Amino acid sequence: MRWDLDNGVCLCSEHHKLGKKSAHTDPEWFRGEMIDRRGHKWMNTLIYRSRPDNIYKGTYQRVRDYLDNKIEHYL
Repeated sequence: MRWDLDNGVCLCSEHHKLGKKSAHTDPEWFRGEMIDRRGHKWMNTLIYRSRPDNIYKGTYQRVRDYLDNKIEHYL
């Protein structure tokens, strides 16, 4: 999932690890927050993609090409 851009979330230190309500201290709370913000379809897509037979084995260069608009899809 490291190369899947849909799996990326920018967090401040409080919501990443330091706060009482953070991704590391309360993963279920964080999961609920992400579903509220991004939706069930987003979460189900990530769950599907995270299964061993569905994991995208991308490369750094392929992600860079996607970000630089050299290719339309990276998955």
